[in-house]
Amino acid sequence: MLPNVDNFLKYFANLYNIVLFSAGSYEYINAAIENFNINSFTRVFTQKDCDGPSNDLRKDLTKITTDLKRLIMIDDSFAAVREYISNVVCTIFL
Repeated sequence: MLPNVDNFLKYFANLYNIVLFSAGSYEYINAAIENFNINSFTRVFTQKDCDGPSNDLRKDLTKITTDLKRLIMIDDSFAAVREYISNVVCTIFL
């Protein structure tokens, strides 16, 4: 895990709803959450919650909330969230 991610999540979980929306499988994401002992997520969405074919998965942010004015998405895949560009901060973790 990146240094201090757990502290970051714990701090902001007191202020906001933090939702994990991953294109990874349920088993993979659940194992990662348990392995890193992260309990800061309000909800968790996985690959089965994504739309589109497996080679073009898209994350439908309206599954999180219909009030998109109050939603910020941090993602490393522009393609997965391209319909919500005004809500997305794209980043690549090296």
